[in-house]
Amino acid sequence: MNEVKSRVVRLSNIEEHKILAKISVKPYMSLLTLLAVSGFLIFRVETRLYGIGIVIGCLILLFAVPDRTILEAADRYILIYDEKTKDSVTQIFLSEIVNWEYVFNRKTEEVIFTLNDTTVISVPLVMTRTFMRYLRDKMESREIKRKK
Repeated sequence: MNEVKSRVVRLSNIEEHKILAKISVKPYMSLLTLLAVSGFLIFRVETRLYGIGIVIGCLILLFAVPDRTILEAADRYILIYDEKTKDSVTQIFLSEIVNWEYVFNRKTEEVIFTLNDTTVISVPLVMTRTFMRYLRDKMESREIKRKK
């Protein structure tokens, strides 16, 4: 069996890295787009109340609801943040991923990684375009594609 370097580590022990993809809970681009659309709604008398309601909702989501990082992807590894432990992350080295699969249905959206020691790690996702581009750039040959 192969030795696995992927493990839970303290954030302070992670070397400086360039973030190539990052997934957070808060969908900033969607909220900013909605704010822009609601700005147009405010200018029309018939839709002014809808526009004001959308602006208030977006501002509450942007400033009152806390954001949380789900994962960060660097050149050699992926960091998966756990919402329970703020000072440690799961570090998965790309070289140890045997295969990965993107699963999307009505109930879930996630990426499932299988490591070379047969460990399976599932990561729930939101707003995945950047991360999926990262995975396909780095490990396209290891993707498991479901038949439709």
